[in-house]
Amino acid sequence: SPLEGTYLDHRILVLPPNTQGIAQLALMEMAAEHDLTAMGHNTADYLHTLIELKKLAFADRDRWVADPEFADIPVEKLLDADYLQRRAVNFGANAAEDVLPGIDGPVATNVRQGDADDSGDTVYITAVDQWGNAVSWIQSLFASFGSGLLEPETGVVLQNRGSLFTLDPNHPNVVAPGKRPYHTLTPLMALNRDGSLAFTLGTPGGDSQTQSLIQIVNNVFLFGMTPQAAIEAPRFRSYNGLRVDFEDRIPAGVLSNLGARGHEPRVIHGWTATFGGAHMIRVEPSGTLTAAADPRREAYAMAY
Repeated sequence: SPLEGTYLDHRILVLPPNTQGIAQLALMEMAAEHDLTAMGHNTADYLHTLIELKKLAFADRDRWVADPEFADIPVEKLLDADYLQRRAVNFGANAAEDVLPGIDGPVATNVRQGDADDSGDTVYITAVDQWGNAVSWIQSLFASFGSGLLEPETGVVLQNRGSLFTLDPNHPNVVAPGKRPYHTLTPLMALNRDGSLAFTLGTPGGDSQTQSLIQIVNNVFLFGMTPQAAIEAPRFRSYNGLRVDFEDRIPAGVLSNLGARGHEPRVIHGWTATFGGAHMIRVEPSGTLTAAADPRREAYAMAY
């Protein structure tokens, strides 16, 4: 069963652990505590807020997400509304380098997701039909050619997501036989209050998935963009520590402001897979389906 949260008057459905879907909901719930519209699209205040909230969401993610059949993950506590309201204001005017989880346990080494997803090993597909049936689906080998093992009867190449296990025996994501590793795949589906389909959305990109998805959703429902414009709008990608990548269409003055706050901005030129390759299908109020695809990767939007 999916995890469910609420954001911008929509019911947001994501995958449960062992995925980072829990971080997507936490990030959105915390973002809802701030007046992002008043800050303005891609202003320094807006970007600083989202970057710092991402760090808070990821600190809890890195501390707890694992295979729930092997670990006791405090999902209800991590998504508790009162907890997230308190956590949402737990950052300052300057960039934080080290962010601690809000719900702690035994001392353990955080999981650190690599950037292998940028190599083009992940695919996201979404489809919606005339009756409102919908699929939001993502598959990944993790690294190029995955484990390098091919199932001879089907030709399916096996993934190597086991790379994301830890060897720390005190961490819930410690490697074990028959256990699923933590992973980043975060397909998203959103419903209206009445339970009807609102939109589907997803992207490859490892850690950038949760970051890209909230930026795209904000672009549509806070800043009035079409799905295509929302996907094409310039994005950021925050890494561990202070480093943040920005697309070169974000004004230099904004980046200077963020640098003065302690962030370490790096400008990425052109349209690159660093920021994902999103697809979105929105059900318009009229019932018309609007599809959008990302020029950053080999992505397509088609009607039939």
